[in-house]
Amino acid sequence: MVSVAVAAFCTTWNPCGWISGVLLLPIPAALAISEYYAVFRNSPAAAVVTVILLLLVGGLALVAFIALVGVTLLNDHPFPPLSFVLSNLGIGLWGCVAGWINLVWLRRLKQVALRSTTAKPIRFSWSDVLPALAAIACIVVLAVYFVHNEPPQYAENVSREQAPFGLPEAARNVSFCRGVRGAIAFEFSVDEASFIEWVESGVGSLESQTAGVSVQRITRPYTILRYTALMPESKAPHTITLSNGLYYDWSKADRGVHAAFDRTTGRAYYYFHAH
Repeated sequence: MVSVAVAAFCTTWNPCGWISGVLLLPIPAALAISEYYAVFRNSPAAAVVTVILLLLVGGLALVAFIALVGVTLLNDHPFPPLSFVLSNLGIGLWGCVAGWINLVWLRRLKQVALRSTTAKPIRFSWSDVLPALAAIACIVVLAVYFVHNEPPQYAENVSREQAPFGLPEAARNVSFCRGVRGAIAFEFSVDEASFIEWVESGVGSLESQTAGVSVQRITRPYTILRYTALMPESKAPHTITLSNGLYYDWSKADRGVHAAFDRTTGRAYYYFHAH
C-alpha cells in the first residue's frame, strides 16, 4: 500500500493522484513501523498503535461489507460484483484477526513489563538499518513496477492490452483518454455481440452496476462524448451522434456511465465520469 501511494505521486498530469497518495500513505506507513517495533522491539506503545490501526481498518471494511449487502437486500437491487464484496469482507476479517493477535501480544508485553524493574524506551539502533533498507528496497521496486505499468493519459489506435480498462476480448484499434478526477473515455472497434456482453458484465461504477439499467436500441439520435473531449488542446470533434445501434446510459447527480455501439461502423464508445 505504501508503494501504491508513492506511485500515485508520479501521476503528474492528475492532481487527484497526488491527493490519493497523500491520503493513502499515512496509515499503511504508520502500521508497518508500529508493527515492527511492537514485534521486534517489544514495545507496548507501538503494539497499542498497531491494534488501533488494524481494528480501525478492519472495522471500516466490515461496515462497508454490511452496508453493501444490507442496501442490496433492503432495496431489492442486483447484487454488487462478488469480488468487490468479498474484498471488503476479506480486509475486514484480516484487520480484526490481526488486531486481536496484536492485542494478545500487547497483553504479554504488559505482563513482562510489570515484572521488569527498568523501563526500556524505544531507541534507534543500527540493527534497525537492515530491515529498514530491505523495506525501502521493496517499496521502491513495487513503486517502479506500478509506475512502469501505468498507462499513459491518452493514446490512439493501440491494442486492447495497452488500454487502462477491461475491454472486450475482441476490442481492437483502441483510443482513449483519462481526465482528471477519474473521468475516462474510450472508443474501439468490436462486434455487436461482444459489446452487449461487455456492457452487461458490468461497466462503470458499482452504483451503476446495481441500478438495473440494460442495453437499449437507439430509436432516436444519441450523442455521446468522445475521448478527444478529454485530450488537451484537441481540435477533433468532442462528441459523436449515432442513429443506428445500441446504447447504455446511466446517470445520477453529477455521475454517469455511458456506452454506445454504432452498427454502421462497428465502433463502440464509452464515457465515464464521477463528478
